[in-house]
Amino acid sequence: MDTGHKILIIEDEFIIANQLKQLLESEGYVILGPSDDFYSSVTLIAKELPDLIIADIRLHDDAEAGIKISEHVSKLYHIPVIFLSGYSDEDTIYKARQTNPNTFLIKPKPLDKTQLLATVQMALPNINCKTKIKSVSLKGKELEICDEYGHLKDKEKIEYITRIIDTDDITFVETFNHHFKNTLLLRFSQNKTGFLIREEMEDIQKLFPNNFLRVHKSYLVNLKKLDGYRLPHYLLIKNQEIPIGQKYYQNLESHLARFKK
Repeated sequence: MDTGHKILIIEDEFIIANQLKQLLESEGYVILGPSDDFYSSVTLIAKELPDLIIADIRLHDDAEAGIKISEHVSKLYHIPVIFLSGYSDEDTIYKARQTNPNTFLIKPKPLDKTQLLATVQMALPNINCKTKIKSVSLKGKELEICDEYGHLKDKEKIEYITRIIDTDDITFVETFNHHFKNTLLLRFSQNKTGFLIREEMEDIQKLFPNNFLRVHKSYLVNLKKLDGYRLPHYLLIKNQEIPIGQKYYQNLESHLARFKK
């Protein structure tokens, strides 16, 4: 059985890691790793975007390595984490819970296959879910947006910075040619803020999760922030009317039908 799901194993005990790998591969899962330290784990996560992570809390001499990895994941990705640990003391469990893992497995030797598979199946997202990216790193300029984009914070003195942006904070992206050409303006939940970047709309859409939809040649919107709409004319987001391009209407209509279910 080929499930199509990718699972990253983070475990420093060879016997446990190998058991996990064999048990999950026998059920058709694609196994990444195993990795056994923070750096190799976060590198694999960024490269492969697994559907699920099974991580030991303690790796080598670091009693909280798995917790640190889970904290990293929770900031940047929508990827579920299962903690695997031979330690069940209250302090460790408390710290681990702060990273909002999906569940805990206290590892017996040998591993309980029935318990493992049941836990994995419950934690895995739908195979069609492509919203693994939670945050993106973009280089641009912070803006303070006033009426009709009349003022930018410090104008020419604005410096480029690299900012880690949670995509859930973005309401929509628009082409912006008032002061700068060939750029995009990211609009946030707070109406008075924006982030100016030099990117193509198509490239930005590839970075963002699938709840971001192109609705006009000049607009990419976050459907999670939708306040209302008047089809086929416009969408309403944060009291702003976003025009709907004829080229994009049919795709938008099908997405809205699924979105309402």
